[in-house]
Amino acid sequence: MVADPARYVLRDTAEYDGALAPGRYAVLVRSGMVIDSIDLFFGFHRLNSGASVFLPVESVRSDDFLDGMDVTEHVVFDGQRRIALKTFLPHFSDYFSSPSVLDGLLYYWGLDRRDGGYRILAYRYDGAARRINACYLLSVELGTDNRGHFTPPHAMGGAVRFETYGFEAVVHPELNADTVGSCISA
Repeated sequence: MVADPARYVLRDTAEYDGALAPGRYAVLVRSGMVIDSIDLFFGFHRLNSGASVFLPVESVRSDDFLDGMDVTEHVVFDGQRRIALKTFLPHFSDYFSSPSVLDGLLYYWGLDRRDGGYRILAYRYDGAARRINACYLLSVELGTDNRGHFTPPHAMGGAVRFETYGFEAVVHPELNADTVGSCISA
């Protein structure tokens, strides 16, 4: 059973100082019950399956940092349980994939480690159809710890734009396996 999204409320916003970057979070509540604390930069997004996606913020303890709050891993929440996206989405990285929900579909950068570098793919997850489509974009050697290196995919005139430093691609929103290699628009 998927919960009614109209009953979700964000409240009690605050700032946190994560290990790599500061942020803001809010408490996600449904029908008076606390679900989680979520990162406001990523937000709370409804998938076409009726489930939702968010990035939890939790208390952390560390010998190197003051105790505080930090982001954990992106999750899908079906109203009953949280499931980490990396457990069922291929080549998903909580650090670099920069997921984005557009028209109920989840788009993200997939990182496939190969021969000291990475094959970078555009992925689309359709929760209602339980289908994952991908399209090869480029091969790179990543020498960065910049979490924002790959910007979240965004809508662009009926297509989806994937951008990073020195690279941009506009892809067909379906990302059909039949169009691999030809899914990039000029």
